[in-house]
Formats: sequence, C-alpha cells, structure tokens
Amino acid sequence: MKLRAQATLATRPAKQVHSLADLTADWRARATGLLGEDATGWARTLTTNGDQSALLRADDVPLDTIADLGRAVVAVVGEKRSTWRRWNLHAEASRQLMGIRLATAEDREAITGMVTDAAEQASLRLTPPELASSPLLFRRPDGSSRFRHTGAILYSTEELLAAEDRLLDRSHAMTGPTIELATVEKITGKPDAEGRRLGPDQAEALTRIAVSGRVVDVLVGPAGAGNTTCRV
Repeated sequence: MKLRAQATLATRPAKQVHSLADLTADWRARATGLLGEDATGWARTLTTNGDQSALLRADDVPLDTIADLGRAVVAVVGEKRSTWRRWNLHAEASRQLMGIRLATAEDREAITGMVTDAAEQASLRLTPPELASSPLLFRRPDGSSRFRHTGAILYSTEELLAAEDRLLDRSHAMTGPTIELATVEKITGKPDAEGRRLGPDQAEALTRIAVSGRVVDVLVGPAGAGNTTCRV
C-alpha cells in the first residue's frame, strides 16, 4: 500500500492552478454552448420571470411539518446506520429539503437547522449529559462545552436498540442446524471447481460456524481477507 501511494504521488501530473474568475468564465462558456444562448441572460430570465409565489421563507413552514420532516429524517438515517450524530441528521435534512424552493440561502439554512433540531428530538440520545458545568471561559458562544467535540453527541432510536437486543438474544440461542465436523472437514479440504482451496483460517472460520448451532452467527474480517470465498 505504501509503495502504491508513493508511485501514485511520483507519477501524478502537476496541478494546474486557475483563478476563480478563469474557472467561472470557462463554466459560463460551456453552459452557453450547451444552452445555445448566453448562459448569464438565461439564468437572469429564469430567476426574474419564475414563479415567485412558490418561494417559501423559514417562518412559512408550520411547526408540525417541521416535526414530521424530523421524524422522516430519523427514519431514513436509521435505515443506513444504527447510531448517528447531528451531522448525519443535517445531511439527510438537506436532502429532504432539496426540492423545496426557499426565498434566500438564510431561509434554507434556518429551516434545515430546524428540521435537524426536530430530528434530534425524535432520536434517542446515547451520550450521557455533562456531569458538571464548564466555566464561561471554556464554553462556546452557543453555550456548549469546549471539552466536548462539536456534534459529538451520539443518537439512536428505541426501535434500533430493541432490534439489537433481539439479535443478541438470537446469538445466545443454540437451536440452529449444525453439520457434522467430519463432513465440514471433508468439504473444506477439497478444492473448488476452479482449483482454489480454503486457507487454514478460512477453514477454521467455516468450521466454527457450521458446528456452532447458533441461530445467529457472524463472520467478520477485513476487506480482501477471503470472507466471500469462505462463505461461497
């Protein structure tokens, strides 16, 4: 890995530095070619003649809608991970609000923050609160302690914790089907159709799972360690 990284750096061409003005001019020229008309004029016409009545401000959105969006954010984030932090909720809130037209960037930031706050309220906080208050010298402008990283509070939901409890219960159950040790050793000792053989560690892992009798068993290993080959 170190040699590959070194080779990548050694053969990488030098970066060409362009100013923002040059980049903007290039983007404008490319957009003009795609649109078949002046890109600046096209954008100005679109923003000037658009339906301004459809633009919303942060205070136009009812609080119950904010709460519903917060719960939707938690539901989506909970499908991808078992624990999360504010940044995960904020990212999903931004995606949820992407299709809503807002009057200003400030309105978008405000409503995104409100939805993120609602998502935090709908989540179950796992990080314990501060045991002691910090002096004003060690507090941020928002009142949070400088001894705790910003956005470090960990969240989950009662449903996810209950699901984890069910998995743990299943992992202690020993009523699953098993395979005779001799049969497993016979299978793991043979090459597959392509002539490949399991390594000693792969054979041991497969044997442990096959004879364990656990209802829920897991095989964990780093990428490239042969986990998929072992299971197949």
